[in-house]
Amino acid sequence: MNAPPPAGRPPASGGADGDLLTPTACPLCGSRDDYTVLYPQNFQAADLNAATFSARRLPDRLHYRLVRCNRDGLVRSNPILAQHRLVELYARSHFTYAGETQHLARTYRAALRPALAGRPRNAPLLEVGCGNGFFLQHLQAAGYPNVCGVEPSREAVAAAPAALRPCIVNDVLRPGVFAPERFAVVTLFQVLDHIADPNAFLEVCRAILQPGGALVAFQHDIGSWSYRLLRERSPIIDVEHTHLYDARTGAALLAKHGFKVQGWRRPANLVSLRHVCWLMPLPARLKQRLLDPSSAALRRVLALTCWLKLGNICFTAIKE
Repeated sequence: MNAPPPAGRPPASGGADGDLLTPTACPLCGSRDDYTVLYPQNFQAADLNAATFSARRLPDRLHYRLVRCNRDGLVRSNPILAQHRLVELYARSHFTYAGETQHLARTYRAALRPALAGRPRNAPLLEVGCGNGFFLQHLQAAGYPNVCGVEPSREAVAAAPAALRPCIVNDVLRPGVFAPERFAVVTLFQVLDHIADPNAFLEVCRAILQPGGALVAFQHDIGSWSYRLLRERSPIIDVEHTHLYDARTGAALLAKHGFKVQGWRRPANLVSLRHVCWLMPLPARLKQRLLDPSSAALRRVLALTCWLKLGNICFTAIKE
């Protein structure tokens, strides 16, 4: 785990080739300089590695400088790692959340239900950022045979069941990876807030969706009670997150790209008590003891599950 940098630690700056970090524009209004700084950047260049960009690592409170656009309120990281470096890091990232996949599958199935309503069981479905394909496997078991995934992490794809691996493209979603209008449903589970250029990304999503196809975007909510309570100590303030949306900015971005938002909600997640401890901003030593307890009784307690609203938001939108 990367420890939080001590006070006064200098931020990362341009590398030898001068392109380590690059400034960003607001994806809604396009402004570059009209913003308010929420939190300063707090890492060095050495912190930008494959372990840091691995999904569901232990929260380490590393983040870019976060700013809020003064024109529309969208929160973004600025500047961020150059996009070609981000792609490389996600390709080398580790698959670290095998213990939570059963709970995640049930959470995502509940979020997907409105988009599946009225669609045939053989409708072609794409999951962007599918990891080892655990949710694709869950959908197949539920009677949805025509599933596909795209995932940049080589390690995650290698961990997929052999029978499922041909259904997963080891790449990022970009133009040309899939044919136009191939899918009836595209899902983005904890993906959109990682995307460096959400405008270009959503144009690809729109292109590969059939007319009337559904986009399901499930991500962190900067308007949630948990963020308002924890602020910079919230686990969503993280170097992996280039943009953070709330109900208004998320809907506006989808509408900008020709999606009609049918509805949004703040869904509950099925989580273990161990995962709740993992998320909480506890002292590192105490957290390590809770996450790796010597007591069998405590391990059984931490394995208990519950449905909690952890600060996510889910949009269901239709391609018009």
